[in-house]
Amino acid sequence: MRMPLNRIAAGLVAVIVGLTGCISGKPTKAEFIARGDKLCKRFEQGVGPVTPQEDPFEQDASPEESQQASKLFEYLATELPKLADQLRKLGIPAEGAAAAKKSLGLLEASAARFAQAKTMVDSGDPAGAKSRADAGFGSLEKAGTLAQQYGFKTCGAVSQGPNPIPSPAGGTEVEIVAADFSFTFPPIAPGPATLSIRNEGKERHQLALARLKAGASAQDAVDATRSGQGTEDLIEQEVGASEPVAPGESIEFGVEFSPGTYGYACFIVAADGEPHAFKGMLGQFDVK
Repeated sequence: MRMPLNRIAAGLVAVIVGLTGCISGKPTKAEFIARGDKLCKRFEQGVGPVTPQEDPFEQDASPEESQQASKLFEYLATELPKLADQLRKLGIPAEGAAAAKKSLGLLEASAARFAQAKTMVDSGDPAGAKSRADAGFGSLEKAGTLAQQYGFKTCGAVSQGPNPIPSPAGGTEVEIVAADFSFTFPPIAPGPATLSIRNEGKERHQLALARLKAGASAQDAVDATRSGQGTEDLIEQEVGASEPVAPGESIEFGVEFSPGTYGYACFIVAADGEPHAFKGMLGQFDVK
C-alpha cells in the first residue's frame, strides 16, 4: 500500500493557495489555483524520494520500509514548521485571514505528530507511529478541505483519514488555560465535552490528550517518547491533539470522555529545539 502522498500535498497547497495573494501584487483566483498546481507538483517531486512504496506499518514490513518512513516523517516534521513560518512572514491578506491562520496552525500541528511518528517508528513501535501519523495526515486533510472550499481542485481536499480530534456538538463546557509551560484544568466528568483552550502565555501551545493504562503516568509516556521507547504499555487510547493556539487566542474542540486517567502534554517545539513537554508542560487528570 503506497503512502498517501496526495494527502500531504493537498494540505500544503491548501495553505499556500490561501497565502500567496501577497506575492507579486494581488493575483486573481485563477492565478492562485495555477500557482498552487505548480507548487503541489514541486512538492510531490521533493517528497517522493522519501516516500515508502509499501505500508511501513504492516507486520511484515521490511526494515528498509521502516527506515524510509522515518525519513518521510523527519522531512515533514522539519520542513512543515519552516514552511508555516515562511508563509506567515509574507503577511496574511485580510480576505480569508481566519482560514489562512487556521491552515498554518494545522501544518504545525501535523509537524508535531510526524515528529512523534518518527520517534515511534525508530523505536520499533509501529502501532504508536501509525496513530501519530494518522493524526498528522488528518490535520493536513483538514487544510485540504479549506482549499476545496476556496475553489482549488487539482490538489484540493481529499476524503481519507481522521481528524486529529473529533468535535461533537454540545456537552459540558470546559475551560483550559495554557501558560509557559503549564496547563490548568478544572474537574472533568464523563461524557461529551467542549474544551476551550485559552493561551495566556507568550509562546504558541498545543494540547495532546491520551487515556493512560492503569499505573502509567503522563511523565512515563513523555519519558518513553523522549528516549525512543514505545508507549504501547503506557497508553490505552490516543485521544488526539488540538491545533496550536497563538498567544492571546483561544480555540474550541470536542471530545468524548470515558472514566479513567488522562495524560496531557504540549509537543510544540521551542526555539531551542525541545518540545514544551520536555520542559515540564505535561500532567494528568482523572475522569470519574
